[in-house]
Amino acid sequence: MKKQLLNPPPWRWLLVAIALMVTFQVHSQGIIVKGKVSSSDGESIPGANVAVQNTSLGTVTGVDGTYTIQLPDENQTLVFSFIGFVSQTVPVSGRSVINIQLETDIQALAEVVIIGYGSVKKTDLTGSVGQVNVGEMIKAPVGTFTEALAG
Repeated sequence: MKKQLLNPPPWRWLLVAIALMVTFQVHSQGIIVKGKVSSSDGESIPGANVAVQNTSLGTVTGVDGTYTIQLPDENQTLVFSFIGFVSQTVPVSGRSVINIQLETDIQALAEVVIIGYGSVKKTDLTGSVGQVNVGEMIKAPVGTFTEALAG
């Protein structure tokens, strides 16, 4: 009888190990927060940044403005940002769904120049930049869009 207490069968240790792994796995998952990022007029914002404040965790919204992010715990704060909109900081406070409407930042829009392959601040822009008036392009007697830009 003493031998069984001191030396249990190996399968018992295996059960204990599996139970501990499942417990640690469930504990380490944290919580999952989902939601949608949209503009003040209700349009979804694809490509908006959703970051966990003071960490390197983050994600980007999909084409429909939705996101899913896994947090280590429910006491985190999310930061929502996108070019041309005012960033918002929202505490999670145990919620699993957080929908956000970002307000347009008029001042920031005046300082950003969108170019053919990205965007830069107006102060960082080097080289020549041309403006195209769509109304004048429509009136131009040309066959293609590139011909209108050439003139």
